Amino acid sequence: MQSTSTPADSLRSGCEDAIRRFEDAWRRPGRPDLADFLPADTPPPTDLLVELAHVDLEFRFRTGDDARVEEYVARFPALAADPFLLDLIRAEFALRGRHRPPVTPDDFCRRFPDRAGDIAALLSGPRRPHGLTPTLAEGTPPPPLTVPPRLPGYDVLDELGRGGMGVVYKATDTILRRTVAVKTLGSVPGSESRARFAREAEAIAALDHPHIVPVYEVGEWTVPGMPPVPFYVMKYYPGGSLDAAPAGAGTDVRAQART
Repeated sequence: MQSTSTPADSLRSGCEDAIRRFEDAWRRPGRPDLADFLPADTPPPTDLLVELAHVDLEFRFRTGDDARVEEYVARFPALAADPFLLDLIRAEFALRGRHRPPVTPDDFCRRFPDRAGDIAALLSGPRRPHGLTPTLAEGTPPPPLTVPPRLPGYDVLDELGRGGMGVVYKATDTILRRTVAVKTLGSVPGSESRARFAREAEAIAALDHPHIVPVYEVGEWTVPGMPPVPFYVMKYYPGGSLDAAPAGAGTDVRAQART
């Protein structure tokens, strides 16, 4: 059968392959060079360059490096054009909120004075109302959190499920552009619930097994007038809750759990 692939399909496939190889290289010891994953004999596709810059920013912040957009623009002038520059600024702003002491839009306006108006509009959008109330008296059951978490770098989409203490949401990682699952507390946090949740997150993050959902990130999100609310980000697996998928008659559930 004759192939129906087009040059655009081949280009897209090559870009995706380069991005996967770059992500894999970051997960190995050492720091990979973004330029090594660009075509050597032709100008790099802008889409590929932008994606690799986003991946590089993400992993550098996760590994403790203090990356700045200016480094990428100086090395790859094509990134200075709209909308790539503003997209990278938004990504760095979100990553600093997740991995560093928070910064303000003014910090980026000072760094990019010729784009101050665009940056202020991009990073200072209207905030959603939280709809939360302060804590109740000791011994009173904590009230539920009435809105999904607001996490820099993630767009929270739908609620996937809720248990005795936590809620799991489907979300999009806006930096790496992938779907993830976010678990957080379902009620206003107290010291005991925060400690239990933190122990759960640390225990799961320490596990490494092909049948255990990997944890990408552990952190806290803030609500005015509330203690910090813990969360952790996991790989997203579609298919629904295990509660809705019976194992079948005669299945040794304990044995299955050990596999």
